[in-house]
Amino acid sequence: MNNKNRSVLIMMTTYNSERFIREQLDSILAQTYENWTLFVRDDGSSDGTPDILTEYAAADPRVRIFKNEGTRGAYPNFHGLIAEARQAEPFDYYMFADHDDVWLPGKIAFFKEKMDRYRTDVPVLLYADMSVIDENGSVTAESLDAQFGLRLKGTWSRFYQHSVFGCNTMMNRTLFLAVPPADPADPRVYILSHDNYFAKYAALGGIVFYFPEVTMQYRRYGTNVTAKNEMTITPKRILARLAAFDNLARDHARTYLQSLYALEAFMPCLSGEKRRCAEELKRSIEKGGIFALYVFLKLHVSCGKKVRTLSRALVLLSGRYRKYMNEEFFR
Repeated sequence: MNNKNRSVLIMMTTYNSERFIREQLDSILAQTYENWTLFVRDDGSSDGTPDILTEYAAADPRVRIFKNEGTRGAYPNFHGLIAEARQAEPFDYYMFADHDDVWLPGKIAFFKEKMDRYRTDVPVLLYADMSVIDENGSVTAESLDAQFGLRLKGTWSRFYQHSVFGCNTMMNRTLFLAVPPADPADPRVYILSHDNYFAKYAALGGIVFYFPEVTMQYRRYGTNVTAKNEMTITPKRILARLAAFDNLARDHARTYLQSLYALEAFMPCLSGEKRRCAEELKRSIEKGGIFALYVFLKLHVSCGKKVRTLSRALVLLSGRYRKYMNEEFFR
């Protein structure tokens, strides 16, 4: 099969995005690889975002606009867009995008060249490094991996730590169609990060691979969804987090709620040793304590950096996160 002109679908959601959306859209329009389509789903913006999207869609037929008529919120809106994409014509490769980042001109070409090397019948998700910029576009970190530790080892590590940022991924059609759709009636979908949901499935049944190349600028500022996630890990920060152990446990509970949802959704797709491990992992998260730590060590979990791995182990052993294992805490 000739793969020179394989089609790429980019999925982006917006909400009151007028401050940064033009810069992001322009960076996508400037991509050196041109066979892409952009689906944008707005979450009820009250600023000038809808007018800007209409302007760009009128100027370039590759840009298509959708409106969220269902449950509001960053993640429900994205899962709704994914559902719309499933109903559209099939594409060869799929990408997620945030409304406030900036893509380097060769980003799509880079990922496509890498993805072309993989078999099309195996679920594959690729991701890469990013530089970090502030609200003014100034670079605050040359590498997110150097700060955060993006490259995880082992299948099961992805159920303990979220390291995949969907805004810098590409997946093939096999993965996109294989992942069970998120159930909009389940309250946990309100906090279910779409990127790591797909990464978990790929880790269980296919390939997740990290590239150290920087392919985009990731914007972090006061009001975006991930701004509260401090990236730099230092001994001082670890001590501060341990001093506020309940906050640490609450953050971990959010990850484990998502992992339990994913394990329940994926279980029918698993068999043999992998299913047995998944069932044991699920029980250990639900139970906490020594059993949770035992399974954590047994599965050789690595959370990118040693301090993160230790932090996860301590919270699991304490079992303190379990009192926050209720989705209402994250509304």
